[in-house]
Amino acid sequence: MDIVKIKLPVFLCFLTGTIVAFATFVPHPAIAEPFDMINNWAIIISSFALVLGVVSLLKRHVGAVRRQQPGWAYSAVTVLSLLATAYLGIVWGMDPKERDPVIWIYDYLNKPLSSTMFSLTAFFIASAAYKAFRVRTFGASVLLVSGIIVIIGQIPLGGMISPRIPEVKDWLLINPNMAAQRGILLGLGLSMFTTSLKVLLGIERSYLGKGK
Repeated sequence: MDIVKIKLPVFLCFLTGTIVAFATFVPHPAIAEPFDMINNWAIIISSFALVLGVVSLLKRHVGAVRRQQPGWAYSAVTVLSLLATAYLGIVWGMDPKERDPVIWIYDYLNKPLSSTMFSLTAFFIASAAYKAFRVRTFGASVLLVSGIIVIIGQIPLGGMISPRIPEVKDWLLINPNMAAQRGILLGLGLSMFTTSLKVLLGIERSYLGKGK
């Protein structure tokens, strides 16, 4: 059983990961053909995963509605929206030129709701900025001054106060800010590399389940 549950999945993970990695750096037909086959398999598996996700979502929210759990009304809206959108997509299709119902739902319901959710994050950002800009240490003072310069430099008022403010704002964004972003991206890249290496070598087996 260990062969089927542990060793075989680890071997398949190592094999597919190695092929994908080599296909990125070795432009050879012997690598390109298996890489294309793996991509086709991934498309097929993702289709089954989509069906599994829909079933799991329905099971979770239909159960919440039946048991009248707190917030069950939101679960009912989720289930009805899923079924209605799927029905309209199957019956009428999705043609942007014909303004089908699914396209209408996307343009006039999904987009405004998404914009609303993103706009609400502005209040959380403002709250986090207020906490971060409290002048308690030297670093907080530098952050406060830099934030004020960038905010004022982004609006026409900054240029009206002094033409130097937009220049300082650009310098802050291009030099210190970009250097910090590149450091973060470099750290993320190294973390992704080490995690991928651990998965390929079978050291990280969390995808097999608990206790593996």
